Amino acid sequence: MKKKLSLLLFLLLLFLSAYTAGFIWIRNGVQKIITIGMQTDINFAPYMNEQAYDKLNPLKRGLVQSPYRYESNKHKIFSIVPIHSFFGAYVYARQSFSFVADDHRFGSVETIRMRVKWKNGHWHAEEVEINP
Repeated sequence: MKKKLSLLLFLLLLFLSAYTAGFIWIRNGVQKIITIGMQTDINFAPYMNEQAYDKLNPLKRGLVQSPYRYESNKHKIFSIVPIHSFFGAYVYARQSFSFVADDHRFGSVETIRMRVKWKNGHWHAEEVEINP
């Protein structure tokens, strides 16, 4: 009885460790996806499809007019929470950003929901929805 309980506890600990490692791995990939999505003139294809890029990018969303330049010091990602299996996940994240274009100053805090899959050695965003 004691050996079965020890084995069960060991397997539970092993599962929790693997799930936590997956959580961190996905979180880091999603952070990169969101950062790339905020930039212009970048090859986003390895990290997201066009729909995802159009939803993440402030210029594509019509929040700013060109010229827009991404500034990492004005972009913060607060939290990333993936609910995952090991090859796909639904992710909830919050970000804030601000920018100045000509005389226009804009900033926002947003909640992002996205579906990501492991594809060609990267986490790849398939669907993105943003709520201000």
